[in-house]
Amino acid sequence: MKARDIMRWSPTVVTPEEAVSHAAEHMRYEHDACISVVKDKKTMELAGVITARDLATRCLARRHGPDCTVGDHMTPMPLLTVHLDDDLSDLLNTMHVAGVRRLPVVSDDGMLLGIVTESAVTEALVLTGWLAPSLSKMPNGMQRGGFVLN
Repeated sequence: MKARDIMRWSPTVVTPEEAVSHAAEHMRYEHDACISVVKDKKTMELAGVITARDLATRCLARRHGPDCTVGDHMTPMPLLTVHLDDDLSDLLNTMHVAGVRRLPVVSDDGMLLGIVTESAVTEALVLTGWLAPSLSKMPNGMQRGGFVLN
């Protein structure tokens, strides 16, 4: 499996000039803690990412006001990125070594094409048979999902 097979195509993006509240709004409605930042929405050249953690630690914790921009608090390039034809094992290794949950997928010229998420990698590992889904009972009788290496 390749990045192209599991990535989310055309992810939501913001620009560095937009208000951090706009990025936070996207995170809220899309249930995503990370939004890609592009220099321009027409060219889609990746400029960085902004995460919920960036907003909490770089903006809110420092008591910055609502006039802050994404560019003030984002994690700028260079970032770890992957390409369409990168193998699933390489994606998993990159995520593990770097301790990240998302990897932007870019073209050779740096144009953002999509995002590979930790959950997409996990689902791909289940589909390929590397992981087997497992349900275990919690003490209160509720089900908890998990995975078992095959």
